[in-house]
Amino acid sequence: LGLRGAFGLRAKDFGEILYFAALGFVAMGLIFLSVRRSGTIHAEFGRLYVLLLIALAVFGGVADAVHMMTLSLRETEAGRAVDFAVGLIEDGGEMIAASAAVSLAVGVRLHVGARRGRTTGTP
Repeated sequence: LGLRGAFGLRAKDFGEILYFAALGFVAMGLIFLSVRRSGTIHAEFGRLYVLLLIALAVFGGVADAVHMMTLSLRETEAGRAVDFAVGLIEDGGEMIAASAAVSLAVGVRLHVGARRGRTTGTP
């Protein structure tokens, strides 16, 4: 693609951003179509799931890019503190968003199973 590094990011970082943005747009499009065809309660779950995926994208993409930019600050004590804080926000945000998305998916599955008279998650 002929990408070049800038703003403390490598060309590889820009490529990763483009790749995951493209995947995100496809996933969001499919979710959007599914939500539009769903009943009310499932549409609400779908909207919440979209918000969690956006949060995951922000922490996994944007915060990751900011963290890559702070790597050059490691030469000073204050720079190491900033790098640590940004890394903590990035990793912690990803973990919380992903955990919430998995919890929502499991909760929806258990809810659907309970409505069908089942107590287990098997179909």
